[in-house]
Amino acid sequence: MYASHRRLSITIAAAGALATVATVAAFAVAGPANAGPAASYHFQTFNNGTDRTFNQLLGINDDDVIAGYFGSGAKGHPNKGYELWTPSTYRTENYPRSVQTQVTGLNNEGVTVGFWSTMNTSSMSNNNFGFYSVNGSYHDVSFPTRNNASPQADQLLGVNNNDVAVGFYTNAQGGNRGYEYSIRTRQFTRVLPPGFTNSTSLHSPSLTATAINNHGDVTGFYTDSAGNTDGILAQP
Repeated sequence: MYASHRRLSITIAAAGALATVATVAAFAVAGPANAGPAASYHFQTFNNGTDRTFNQLLGINDDDVIAGYFGSGAKGHPNKGYELWTPSTYRTENYPRSVQTQVTGLNNEGVTVGFWSTMNTSSMSNNNFGFYSVNGSYHDVSFPTRNNASPQADQLLGVNNNDVAVGFYTNAQGGNRGYEYSIRTRQFTRVLPPGFTNSTSLHSPSLTATAINNHGDVTGFYTDSAGNTDGILAQP
């Protein structure tokens, strides 16, 4: 596995990615949007019967299969992952030998992604490592760097139907570094904030990639030079 780079054009203060050779990415900031009429929703509550006090549902595919977990992560109350197939059918999904697991995303092809930990401390300062699962087979994913936080923090948060996942790792300086990971080719691609390249990425602000669609559009957020947290849309 190795890191590579590609050029992205951006909207909404968006993130670029490194290029294999030096290129200049195009950046455009979207204008203000008008709020539309409020949508009307029918709400339902779903809680895994193992723990009805803390549940989070984090992803859903076109077949209405939902990814999530229960447990707050506090000491003695670890995260435990699952898929919700029907209102009453929860399928446990925990990385083998993990103490905690969150299932954060899934696609229509039976691939789930998330992160896992060997720890459940009272400080909640736990290591975590990204993973993907295909038909019950689990695979660890950690961005190849020698500059990890301690404890290590690496998470996959979304995946598309082309088996490209997105997430981030945290470096030793405390900054998040967004990336894509191709499950098929085992290739990593950095996602960088506007104006940053391979040679300047060491000093880039914190960025988290959270979701990716089938066109390769990536969403997430980063911290700009004024200290604001900006939503991002990165488009190939």
